[in-house]
Amino acid sequence: MKQSQRVLFVAPALLALCIGSLSTAFGQHPALRRADQHAEAFRYPEAIRAYKAVPNKKKDAYVLQRMGECYLATQQPAKAAEVFKELQSRFNLPAEAQISAGQSLLQQGQYSEAQALFAQATGTDANGGVDSRIAAYKANPDWHTQILAQESMAELSNLNINTKESDFGAAYWGEKIVFASSRSGHSPIRHEYAWNQLGFLNLYSAQPHASKSGKLKQVSAVKVESGLNRRYHEGPASFQANGQLMAFTRNTYRDEKRLNEEQGRVLEIWFSPQTDDGKWRQPRKFPFNHIDYNVANPCLSPDGQRLYFVSDMPGGFGQSDIYVSQRDVDGNWLPPVNAGPGINTAGHETFPFFHASGLLFFASDGHPGLGGLDLFVAVNNGLNSDQPIHLGPGYNSSNDDFALIFNEAISEGYLSSNRPGGKGSDDIYHVRALQPLQPIVDVKGVVVDAFQQNRIPNALIRIINEKGNRVAEVYSDADGLYTVRLTVGSSYSIEISEPNYQTLLQAVSTQNGLPELELKHALKKDLDIPIICTIKDKRSGLPLPGVKMSIVNRSTGEPIASMTTTPTGTHNQIVNNQTLFDTLKWDIRLEKPGYISKQVAFNHIIKDKDPLKLHELSDVSMGRLEVGADIGAIIEIKPIFFEVGSASITTQAATELDKIVGVLNEFPGMSMELASHTDCQGPAAANQALSVKRAKSAAAYFQKKGISAKRILPKGYGEYKPQSYCGCGDDYQYRCTEQENAQNRRTEFVILKMN
Repeated sequence: MKQSQRVLFVAPALLALCIGSLSTAFGQHPALRRADQHAEAFRYPEAIRAYKAVPNKKKDAYVLQRMGECYLATQQPAKAAEVFKELQSRFNLPAEAQISAGQSLLQQGQYSEAQALFAQATGTDANGGVDSRIAAYKANPDWHTQILAQESMAELSNLNINTKESDFGAAYWGEKIVFASSRSGHSPIRHEYAWNQLGFLNLYSAQPHASKSGKLKQVSAVKVESGLNRRYHEGPASFQANGQLMAFTRNTYRDEKRLNEEQGRVLEIWFSPQTDDGKWRQPRKFPFNHIDYNVANPCLSPDGQRLYFVSDMPGGFGQSDIYVSQRDVDGNWLPPVNAGPGINTAGHETFPFFHASGLLFFASDGHPGLGGLDLFVAVNNGLNSDQPIHLGPGYNSSNDDFALIFNEAISEGYLSSNRPGGKGSDDIYHVRALQPLQPIVDVKGVVVDAFQQNRIPNALIRIINEKGNRVAEVYSDADGLYTVRLTVGSSYSIEISEPNYQTLLQAVSTQNGLPELELKHALKKDLDIPIICTIKDKRSGLPLPGVKMSIVNRSTGEPIASMTTTPTGTHNQIVNNQTLFDTLKWDIRLEKPGYISKQVAFNHIIKDKDPLKLHELSDVSMGRLEVGADIGAIIEIKPIFFEVGSASITTQAATELDKIVGVLNEFPGMSMELASHTDCQGPAAANQALSVKRAKSAAAYFQKKGISAKRILPKGYGEYKPQSYCGCGDDYQYRCTEQENAQNRRTEFVILKMN
């Protein structure tokens, strides 16, 4: 029976709340009031009859939508689709009914029609965003073609122990199988569930035949001290691998007046330990049960340290979500953590089964599937899971398929389904895997120091999949090692962080299909490097206070430091987030009134933790602007070269002259003498004339750059003011070397006035 008591034990509550919220405004006709009352009490067959009894003139959009929902709740998709079609033709399909209408088509295998509806759907989630189910169907309009094109991966056989009632939710208990059933037989009094008029659930065990694969025998009720299999729902169950702890679902009995037989909807998880003599002891409650919402469908991890379960507690992603709770070192259950948006949708996720291999199997009607609840598998790392994979035909049908479990080898197991051909409302099927079901890549990683290669413990490793969902979060152990499981054929981003190191981001792919992947992450030490800088006057060598100094990363443009020197001309600062053997590429900018601004390209490799003394590693002195000073010497331009015997400005000369233009623009009140000098080679008169031409040529270049001719006094000195007197004049004793001649061939930019 679709969405009977076994589906989630939460869907009816949500449906009833939806109905109840509207019935006050619209439930005026007696038949309509009766129908709403039946629906709110989960008596859906009676509700359908009452809605049908509403006079045609009173059958508005509200009545048709409620009727369609009730047909779906009682596994009548064809009738539900007819009602939704009438609703669409008469009133247009409300946004809140679009998913249900689509589900009624999916459950009949009308996939193209369902996709056409989803493509036009506008439904939103509880937060006002696009419903994740609609978004998923729109994102991949060919989902049904892709699923149906797959080969069947499983062979199913209906179990001999199924009845005309509801039998589902098999769990391994040692060599036995425990399942939930609405069959009667342990009591002469039958208590029926008003939703589907079947009995309430109880737990039974059975023994597999030794010689008949997929057959069970010796069915008997599970007995627990102080009562199990009581009046209302109890089951399904899950067991720790050693069989010594059972977790199971039961109706709460806290408030008999409030939770009568027809409205006993609040479900809880209970635990019962097994004693050495094989008896189940008195059950105790899961500490995070709550009277206002359901906590159900437990699955214990093989070691009993994690509990996967389903709840409609506030704060989830949909109508029911899968949660995980872990035990602490004292064995206490920690607050549940939502399995996340990769697993949970705006619909129902239920019946989690965690396999020892790291696979999380579950059922969902929120991910694109073949109709009703479909079976999915996701690689799980404790509190985080990867993107789920649809298990395809064989495992899934257009009906509800759920509660899949596997043996250790993932070669055979059991699932539950209400697909056609069964014996009852829900049946248990034996599963034989036709193809290996191992979408896992075992990742073994090591975190090391990038330079010393020693292993780093307690590094945090976060792994994000292509959809931006976190799939793993682990710490490296004492040896710097960690292990996680990822999904074959995917791409991931891995973030590795440790407080003393720089965070590392790495891209990882499992596209090659290999079952194992070894990774090495080399972290660079995060150093706080002190920088010390003393800035001095270039001519006097005295410290300069009040120098504004800024340092920028040349590669990224990121500011490194900004400061002003003290009265002693010094500045100290700590630079964070550096590592050993980092290559620093900084631009250092120096500014002070009365001095020419200066930019220094600083390049350095960090080889130790010692302070960086910038004034020892680069020239950070500043030249004072005063009358008589040579601007070229202050800013350290390269020599202005001319071709032999020529006064034309070369490309190299233009580059250096542009630096002088920059100073003149920065100080518009400055004027200067542009003095050109030659060496002593050749006739003195010719050298004099050449120097004058060169001085005038340079002055003309400045004028082209926008500098007023009034600020430039070009003057040629020929060979009469040499820097080296090696061979100049009449009394020279030897010829000048080429180096000495080069010193004499120069252009000076002497400040004449500063306003």
